[in-house]
Amino acid sequence: MNTVVRGFLDSWLLRRRRYGACAVLLAAMRLPDLLLALPVALFCLLRARGRRQQGAFLAGALGMTVLVLACNLAAAGRLAGGSAFHPGLARPLTYFARPFLAGLAGELVSPGKGLLLFSPWLLMGLARRPDPDAVGDRFLDRLLGAGMMAQLVLFGLAGGLGGFCYGPRFTTDMMPAAAWILAPALPGIVGRRRLYLWILIGWSIAVQAIGVFRYPGGHSDAVLYSSPAAPWHPSNAQFLLELRGAGAAR
Repeated sequence: MNTVVRGFLDSWLLRRRRYGACAVLLAAMRLPDLLLALPVALFCLLRARGRRQQGAFLAGALGMTVLVLACNLAAAGRLAGGSAFHPGLARPLTYFARPFLAGLAGELVSPGKGLLLFSPWLLMGLARRPDPDAVGDRFLDRLLGAGMMAQLVLFGLAGGLGGFCYGPRFTTDMMPAAAWILAPALPGIVGRRRLYLWILIGWSIAVQAIGVFRYPGGHSDAVLYSSPAAPWHPSNAQFLLELRGAGAAR
């Protein structure tokens, strides 16, 4: 069943002429998501059934690119739109030159904003490898995985925290791709492990609910940016800061 669903979705992507436009919009909404849009575009072009499908994809992508650039010029006076005014992108050699391992660790496992603290259900998918015979073609998965790895490198070099926001903002847009890649492992998670998975999903929902109803009342951003060590204090987990307010944070 899993193979049938994934095969249907793969072919559905290829049949839609508008998918080229959607790939461009993905990159236009947030410039680093170009690293996710390119794998999708590459998959569609390589797996298209003939030049007609390839032409349809490219036509949709080209048409949307023209519209996006025109909108950027009209709204911001620059082809890059608002991204042209981002101080980091204006000085990329400085902005993307922070210690990579420290940034990556902060991005993934720091108590303050680590992705695996906010979405620990990802660990269950990584812990169980799917049966290759039951999954079928995973070419799109491999392409998306490469795009995600490239994003993690980029964001690690940028420092990992993602600015004033609730949760790991840098990695938010890659979550649908992560869910797609890890989905084939879910049928193999049974018994007690399935209970653990539901507990982790419940944890993830509860943590996000705290952000919905309490952020930014606890002023967690000020605490987490108060010093380089602040995101690594367990008591400075962002959802705890928002629950109790910033007064008790270290």
